Formats: sequence, structure tokens, C-alpha cells
Amino acid sequence: MRPKAVAGRVARGLRVALVSLCLAWGAGELGVRWLIFGEGALPEALGEGLRDPNRFADPLSEDDFWTLQRRFHSEGDRDRFDRAHSELGWLPASVRERSLAHKGERTLGGRRPVLMYGDSFTRCVVPEEDCWQSLLDESSLGDELCMLNYGACAYGLDQIVLLLEKSVSRYEGEDPIVVIGVLVDEDIDRCSLSFRGHPKPIARERLDSFTWEFPGDLTAEEWIDANPPEISSYLGRLFRTSALFPRSLAEEEKARMIALKQRRATWLLERARDLLRERELEHFVVLFHSERLAMGREGRSWRETFLIRTLEELEVPFVSSRAALFQDHVATGRSARDYFMDEGALSGHLTAAGNEAVFPALVEGLSRRYHRPVDIADAQASR
Repeated sequence: MRPKAVAGRVARGLRVALVSLCLAWGAGELGVRWLIFGEGALPEALGEGLRDPNRFADPLSEDDFWTLQRRFHSEGDRDRFDRAHSELGWLPASVRERSLAHKGERTLGGRRPVLMYGDSFTRCVVPEEDCWQSLLDESSLGDELCMLNYGACAYGLDQIVLLLEKSVSRYEGEDPIVVIGVLVDEDIDRCSLSFRGHPKPIARERLDSFTWEFPGDLTAEEWIDANPPEISSYLGRLFRTSALFPRSLAEEEKARMIALKQRRATWLLERARDLLRERELEHFVVLFHSERLAMGREGRSWRETFLIRTLEELEVPFVSSRAALFQDHVATGRSARDYFMDEGALSGHLTAAGNEAVFPALVEGLSRRYHRPVDIADAQASR
């Protein structure tokens, strides 16, 4: 057979194979979408295992995860954001909408304000009498200091810094101490999202800096209509999250995302530091940890390493919940079950006993006895 004839036959075979592959992929894509989004008893039963946003997107990096979660979960299982805000995304119940004044400011009574910003670890998910502000009132510092807790559930470092920037001036004349609570596990990552069950602000990278992009007055439904999922192939996403996807490609993608998160977080921490230094306000950071990090079930993550290094470089003082929990564990024999909730929607948050154990770290910060990286390393090594 002539070479040209052989080449032609090979080319035709390759075209047939390519067309067959495309048809098979297309059929698979349609099948996966039917199982995920199809209505009726059959697709819902067969696709139950696929109706999980973790199969298709990263909750710490991609809006698509939260868009799909809203699609897959019933209204009763979703986070509630009743106090929407055009710039901050949503507001905590403790803050007035227009002025951003704290509703508890009348309790100051001449005492020096402690303004504490952060997420649900700052806000507390236990009864009021077991939260930071009550613990401070009952402590030896209570006659001098009074906390106004600006913590907001589901906030990332971006929203924390924005709320700080927009509200701290109200109390500037009263020489406040500013405390920034950062959940090591997630608060940096949440800054990658412009939607987390509700529209939120995001700092977009532009050339050598970042600029704010605010959510406006869109509801969650309006935001989703304007920003449908960017997933072009759900079958491809299943492949990407499987063991068949090349590890090297996955690691490269992860490294790029981590680098962007670090640049954004550095920009945010610098903004907070510069604002507080310019106004000569005393301040420090509290590093909160999940159970798996606090109790030494995982080694130090890149997030904690990055945060400690960056806070050191920026000369921002900090204290750590890990060191405080370890000291309490040695003194009392308490375990993770005592410190962290392990059931329900609030699983992983600090219990009343957990707050009690971590509170001495807050006192150390208020007393200017800040921690050092070696303190955290020693606590980790001792577990």
C-alpha cells in the first residue's frame, strides 16, 4: 500500500476517533447535568451523590461552590443574611446600618473602648454571658475597658478590614484599643470570593495593587442571575477532582491561587496597619484556630506560616488561641470536646469553655504581652 494511502487511512481513523470521543464526552456531559440539575424522582435519586458542590468547586476559592450550594440546599439549610449592605455585603446585628455605630456604645460609661473585629469566632456563637465582651466585663480589666464587639458571621479578612476602616473613626477620640480576630483556617481564603451565600466585596488585583469591587444592592437571587456558574463542563470538573487528574497540574493551579491569596491578604493587613498607625491607635491581632489546627491534628498550614511571618514583617503584634488552649489543657485536662462544638451547623466553633480557655490570650494582648512565633511553635511541638 502506498504511503499516501496509509496516511489517509490513519487520518480518517483519527478523525473518526476524535468525533467519537467528542460525542461520548458530550453525552457524558449531558448525563451528568441531568443527574445534577434534573427535576423529578429519577434524576434526584440517581444523582444524589453528585449534588454536592464540593465535587465541582472549591468553597475557599470559587464563587461557583456557593452558587451551587444555594441550588442544592433548601432554604432552611442556607446561611441567613438579613442585614444586607451595599459595600460590606452584610452587617452584624450589633451594628447600626447607616452610622455603623455599635448598638452597645452606651455601656461604655467612660471606659476605654475595645473595638473587636472579626468573623463568627469573634462574634461568638454561645450565649452573651460567655462571649468576649462579657468575659472582659467580669475580669479585672472590666472597670477600665469595655468591648464593642463588631464580629460578623462568615466575614473574611476583606470585610473585617472594610468594617474597621468605616467605623473606627467614630471612637477615635476615646483612644480605643483595636483587636482584629483572624480565623487562620478560612479568613484569608474568603477574600477570594465575591459571593458566599450572599454578594460580598472583593479586592481585585490590578497591575501592582488591588481595588475594591463592591456588591451593590443585589439580592442573592439577582446576583446569581447576573453571575451564572462559570463551570463550562461538569464532567470535566469531576475529572479534575478525581485521582486521574495529573497531580502536577493540580499543584500548579493550587500554588498560583495561594500566591494570589497571600498578595491580597498582605495588602489588606497593610491597609489596616497603616490606618491604625496613622491614627496612633493601639492594636493587635488574635489568631483563632479550628479544632484540627488548635489541637495539633494537622501540622502548621501555609496560612498560619504566612500570617505569622507577615505580621512579624509588618510589625503588627499578635496573640494566639493555640497557645492559650494548650496552657488551659495542661492546667485543667480539658479536651477538644470541651473546647469545640462537634454537632450541628455550629460545629467547629468554640464552646463557652473554649472561650474561657482562649480569653487569657486576649487579656495578654490587652496588657501588651504579645506572643512570638516561638510561643506558637512550642505549643505545637508539645502536643
